[in-house]
Amino acid sequence: MNGYLPLLVAVALLALAGTALFLSLVETRRWRVGVENRLALVAAQPRTEGRTGASDTAIHLRRFDRGVRRFFGFGRERDWGVTQRGFVLLPLGLAAGGALWLLLEVGFGLPPLFALPLAFASFVAAPRALLAREQRRAERLFLDLLPSAVDMVIRMLRAGLPITTAIRTVGAEALHPVDTVFAMLANQLEIGIGFDEALERAGDRIGIAEFRFFTAAVALQHATGGNLAATLEMLADIIRRRRAARSKAQAATAEVRLSAIVLGAMPFVVTGLLLLVNPRYLAPLIADTRGKAIIALAIGLLLVGFGSMRRMMRSLETV
Repeated sequence: MNGYLPLLVAVALLALAGTALFLSLVETRRWRVGVENRLALVAAQPRTEGRTGASDTAIHLRRFDRGVRRFFGFGRERDWGVTQRGFVLLPLGLAAGGALWLLLEVGFGLPPLFALPLAFASFVAAPRALLAREQRRAERLFLDLLPSAVDMVIRMLRAGLPITTAIRTVGAEALHPVDTVFAMLANQLEIGIGFDEALERAGDRIGIAEFRFFTAAVALQHATGGNLAATLEMLADIIRRRRAARSKAQAATAEVRLSAIVLGAMPFVVTGLLLLVNPRYLAPLIADTRGKAIIALAIGLLLVGFGSMRRMMRSLETV
């Protein structure tokens, strides 16, 4: 019976993950139906099930993909830049959870009562880390491209075009992910959402200070009148200055980041060399229970130290 215990716990872990995914899919389905009903009321058209030419299998796969992403991204403030497929996130989570389970159960001999929560935490944390990394990359790219998009809006305003047309043009011609954000804003305006409300929603969804400046400036000038092109020109200059300051901060913390990587890798390199030269020297750490506790404590302290250094560096880079 003891030999089947890890297998039973692994099956239970998979069942728990499957239940969570099923609940997420149900919630996603209910949310999608509500959105389609509201859009159908606005467009005065009956809602159709599925898309023309799309098979039921493709529709279910898309729903499953969205459900997986919503499950692993639960509680995240921003996810507009995430494009990672659920068929990548789910195997990644299973691999991370299974690897940690084997390490804790087989390597350290921990009871399932302790190993199971840690394995489930790893199952959730690995895909969330990938989503967070992709979101940060999208935000950095958005900040790099935003001044050019604002310049495009300025040129169209000076040519006599309205701000709504300028937003739609940026959504059609700008580079990704700026085009996605401006196209989303233009779509909200087209379905009847008020101009100020659409700008506020876009600013809250994107969550970037520079874009909030843009939406606030456009909303204010739209309500009170004035030279919007001149205001946006000053805003574009401010965004470029903030980007330059952020780049300087990243360059100033480059040495600290390299030091953190080197210091974090040294214990593992030294341990590998000792195992290669004299394997018996580290045998008590693996065979003895106290040695396993020391290894677990050392890994935990390394993670805490690395996380603290990363938080301090991110606070310096956030200008």
